[in-house]
Amino acid sequence: MSYSDMGLKTALDPAPKTQSEKPDLRYHGCPFIMKMKTRILLVAFLLACMAALSWSQAPQITVSLRLAPGQNPDTDAKAAQLQIGELLCDPSTRSVLPGPVVKFSAANWSPKLDQGKRKQTLDSLSAQWGDKLKIETAGTDENSGSSGSAKTNDKVAAEEVARKISAAVPARLITGDQGAVYDASFAAGRISGPAVPVPPQSPASKPATAPPLTKPVKSGVDLAAIDRSARQCDDFYQYACGGWIAKNPIPPDQSDWGVGSIVHERNQNILKAILEKASAAAKSKDADEKKLGDIYAACMDQKALEKKGAAPLKPDLKRIDGLSSLKGLAAQIGQLHAKGFGAVFGFGSEQDFEDASMNIAAIDQGGISLPDRDYYLEDSHKDDLKAYGEHAAKMFELAGDTKKQAQTEAAQLVAVETALAKISMDNVSRRDPAKTHAKTALAKFEALTPSFDWNTYFKELGAPKLAEVDVNSMPFFSSLEKILTSTPLAAWKAYLRWQVIHGRATMLSSAFDKESFSFWGQRLSGQKQQKPRWKRCVGQADAVMGEALGRDYVKQAFDGKAKDATLAMVAEIEAAMQDDIKGVTWMSPQTQQKALDKLAEVTNKIGYPDKWRDYSKLNISRTDALGNIDRSASLETKRDMAKIGKKADRKEWGMTPPTVNAYYDPSNNNINFPAGILQPPYYDPNSDDAVNFGAIGAVEGHELTHGFDDQGHQYDGKGNLKNWWTPADQAAFEARSKGLVDQYSKFVVAKDPGGDPKKDVHVNGELTLGENTADNGGIRLAYAAYLKTQAGKPRQTLDGFSPEQRFFLGFAQGWCENQTEQSARLQAFDPHPISRFRVLGTLANMPEFAQAFSCKASDPMVNPTPARVW
Repeated sequence: MSYSDMGLKTALDPAPKTQSEKPDLRYHGCPFIMKMKTRILLVAFLLACMAALSWSQAPQITVSLRLAPGQNPDTDAKAAQLQIGELLCDPSTRSVLPGPVVKFSAANWSPKLDQGKRKQTLDSLSAQWGDKLKIETAGTDENSGSSGSAKTNDKVAAEEVARKISAAVPARLITGDQGAVYDASFAAGRISGPAVPVPPQSPASKPATAPPLTKPVKSGVDLAAIDRSARQCDDFYQYACGGWIAKNPIPPDQSDWGVGSIVHERNQNILKAILEKASAAAKSKDADEKKLGDIYAACMDQKALEKKGAAPLKPDLKRIDGLSSLKGLAAQIGQLHAKGFGAVFGFGSEQDFEDASMNIAAIDQGGISLPDRDYYLEDSHKDDLKAYGEHAAKMFELAGDTKKQAQTEAAQLVAVETALAKISMDNVSRRDPAKTHAKTALAKFEALTPSFDWNTYFKELGAPKLAEVDVNSMPFFSSLEKILTSTPLAAWKAYLRWQVIHGRATMLSSAFDKESFSFWGQRLSGQKQQKPRWKRCVGQADAVMGEALGRDYVKQAFDGKAKDATLAMVAEIEAAMQDDIKGVTWMSPQTQQKALDKLAEVTNKIGYPDKWRDYSKLNISRTDALGNIDRSASLETKRDMAKIGKKADRKEWGMTPPTVNAYYDPSNNNINFPAGILQPPYYDPNSDDAVNFGAIGAVEGHELTHGFDDQGHQYDGKGNLKNWWTPADQAAFEARSKGLVDQYSKFVVAKDPGGDPKKDVHVNGELTLGENTADNGGIRLAYAAYLKTQAGKPRQTLDGFSPEQRFFLGFAQGWCENQTEQSARLQAFDPHPISRFRVLGTLANMPEFAQAFSCKASDPMVNPTPARVW
């Protein structure tokens, strides 16, 4: 199956991938975010023009709070004080006012308001405003008033602050040096009512009518995640996530830790409880439940694994040791592939590129263990390659070989994998579907490697009779014959032995497990400690019987309302995509119509499969952890072989329900959202629409846009690889895509330790083009859909942020993450850029973001030449 996902890192295996994821609101920064009691009468806010203050004669704003008769100083006054303070803390307010601007007088703090909280409030204000804030602590007389003064030489700026306060609280405001009054009704940053001159009211004046203060809803913005010392227009990722990053260091058993990781951990604990219950049950009428319990129990039985040591490997190793000639290589590889091991290449079913309604046989390059071919070929990874050989030698020793023999085998292994890496296509080239598709008659394909007995290989694998095969890497197989014949038999045996040892290391004794982790987890990923056994065993159960486990997960963690809400949101985003396509000016009407036709054929899969997978033929033993893996892999191979030549099942899922991820499948033209990601903070039914659209809405838009990125746009609505673009439109598409390539290629993932900029690790803009296209298109679609759903609804400022600001915060905070340098370097080989650049690159291309946070054209968060495809 070919698909592209959001790249939320939730892998259970500490080893890097080879070729082939809402906290409650908490006080932070400005501690004014509190729930207001209902039916609180709002005290009157007056803005007066003061001809002279002790520190300025310039136009200024004074916000005064006074209690009306009968109002409670501990509730009403406190509520109003908190609103004033939040406005003063609002970064968008700060950005309006140049220079030292605010004088906050704590005159009317209620006597019942905790003194420590008062000090915390003032300290927080001071910390956030720095030299722009002047603190004055006045008395606490209940009727003396609480005021804040804003000083600026710019009358327009002063009035802008008045408008911001007016937008947040239903009051009448007086501002400007002429004492004009402004009505509190506010829309789109403009005062709706005319200015009417009125005389300043005396302190004893009673407010006219004080409208009730509406209880605000939970915004969904993680206020504790925000770093208010950062400026939104300089580095919005730091602003939105800096607080989260500081408070969420990477756990020792992780190489990266993000918001998605927390969702994943939450899901893991749910699965753990399910498996522990199943494992503890003496008997179960549910066959799947019993098998799940036995899988988990066998995996958790560390004593049994220690007792067995390397013994479970002996049958496979003995068979490989009996290899006497190169002619028998095909049988050995076929047997290994049948049990799920990777060796030399990969073979299986796929949907026909030319007729996606059918499954065909496909063969692809493979056979290397390190994350990318560059690890074998580039000098920058020579130390890693050397360490890999040393690691392999230790593993061979653990399997029973002498030290000298192990060192020889390790060298042979590295030589074989290096040869395979040299003939492998690079990861950028493989992003082009046209380069990974060459349907070839079987006889013609077999002629490429005459020394390899394909008939025996297919028999061992259990493949059906074939007439043709789709070659996904023709350069690889065109060059494979030379490697097959020039590599000594002893080297092939060492290579095949490695496939068995490396492939089953985590299900062997702790000596194997620890050595495997030391290289793949610690060295390559920067992970300090191995994950607890239970996490890895949950992962194994998910890999072996993911839909059976997912069925129980859905019962506990996925409300049907979430599915309905997701479908409704997807519909809004698809409508936005339709409007977007209709509005493009760089596409001809002919291509435009075909794009609309494809969009109309997109289908959606939400939560979990319509039909659960049948595991009745899977044999599971409570005392054989490694055997459970082997038998599961063998059954999956048989299932895969049976698909060849049959109709494609478009309802099949490529991810299990608890997975914190999503994907678009170009061959099926559908977007897929497992129940695991439809959880807070990505989707929270208690959050504001703006945050939900910014979070899960952007994910939905992302996956939908994949259907029209540099890969997806080559498929039609039926999932067939078919060019529906005119040459001129294709050229225009590529020109727009180049802007994204150039923009993201400038981002530095990791600096050279020696200080040489030429050796810095950059984002590969060509490799990440599909994800960057989807990120940029997805957030635009989500934003357009959000605005459309809000048409005619009253605007609300929640937690100090406008609806637009909350949308962008919802998006950015979904990517908050800490990552080891090793993990970041490793991700440079991944089509998904690191989280930081997914936020910075995307928002810099959106004028709507710059408008929401009043960014200037010269600010770092504003791309002077915004890159955009959709």
